[in-house]
Amino acid sequence: MNPIKSLAGMAAFAVALGVAGGAYAAKEVRVTIGVGPKHPVATHGWPTHVKAVEAETDGSLKYKLFVGGSLLKIKATLSGVRDGVADAGLYALTYWPAELPLGNLVGDLALLGEDPATMAGATVEFNMMHCSECLAEFQPHRMIYTGTYSTTPYRIISKGRINSLDDIKGKKLRTAGGAWVRWSQKVGAVSVSLPAPEMYEGINTGVIDGAIQTTAALKGYGLWDVAKDITLIPLGTYHSLSLFGYNTDVWKGFTDAERRAILNGAAEGIAATVGRYYEQDAEVLKEAAGKGVTVHQPGKDLAEATRAFAMGDVDVIVADAEEKRGIKNARAKADKMVELIAKWSKLTEPVRDDRAGFAALLKSEIYDKIDVKTYGM
Repeated sequence: MNPIKSLAGMAAFAVALGVAGGAYAAKEVRVTIGVGPKHPVATHGWPTHVKAVEAETDGSLKYKLFVGGSLLKIKATLSGVRDGVADAGLYALTYWPAELPLGNLVGDLALLGEDPATMAGATVEFNMMHCSECLAEFQPHRMIYTGTYSTTPYRIISKGRINSLDDIKGKKLRTAGGAWVRWSQKVGAVSVSLPAPEMYEGINTGVIDGAIQTTAALKGYGLWDVAKDITLIPLGTYHSLSLFGYNTDVWKGFTDAERRAILNGAAEGIAATVGRYYEQDAEVLKEAAGKGVTVHQPGKDLAEATRAFAMGDVDVIVADAEEKRGIKNARAKADKMVELIAKWSKLTEPVRDDRAGFAALLKSEIYDKIDVKTYGM
């Protein structure tokens, strides 16, 4: 054996391990975040995750965040992290219905969502503990799932009060499609397909009477200038995401201790993201009062019709999943999600205003039960 070549090989091997001259070099994780810099994921979710992981690993892992699509646009995250352009990122699973049918089954159950902590907890437990097929679905895309967040509920933002079945009849409402179209038909409204940036002009000109959006849209899209009413009826959450999705090869390169730190950091990051959504809604509602926006509670008839629709629509979602997407046992999966939503609604009630408490709950109920030696390996 040539001793010079042997030493060179050993040196290269040492560098690959992050060891140079006896000093440990941190592993850098490049993260693509395809939402804007003011999004709760960018301001709270990933930064909290990073801080927790770096602290627990004593700096053996270091992160570099690319926000606002500066490395990859959000629709390119699935292929970009798979191909190693980034090491981890935020995935909005609904962008890939053909590639991720199970992820989209969970997303289709949107109208069951009334609270973000509940939906985040239920969805993470479902994916990580009760749906091996969901985790297997990510494998061809070389993605390791470690959790999700949930938005706060969608509401009715309108020009004029809409809080009863009589009020909503015939009203033209911008919806995001899917279950919201079917809900509109059920309650007598007219669903209108319109790009989100066009909601303001649509309401202002009377093309639509309102929009189904989160409370934050009052400020984010400036809707409070043209829509002076918001009805706080829960109309579903967006929760079908992979908040901290890691490339498979990168994940396998971590030590057991580093993987444990990432799972602990996932709980912290989810709690921070959900907490920011709660805060954001409260801040916007407070500001909205100064903009002349009136807050309405839903009438009993509209609330009951909406709840009945959400539960009945599960049958439509299951049939579509089985017939059009080829998902086996879709009924059992949907029923499990319904069961977990009920469970997490009770679990999260005491900690919805307590980020540390919610993070601890996620750890005790889910993450502490995950074997880092085998998960994703």
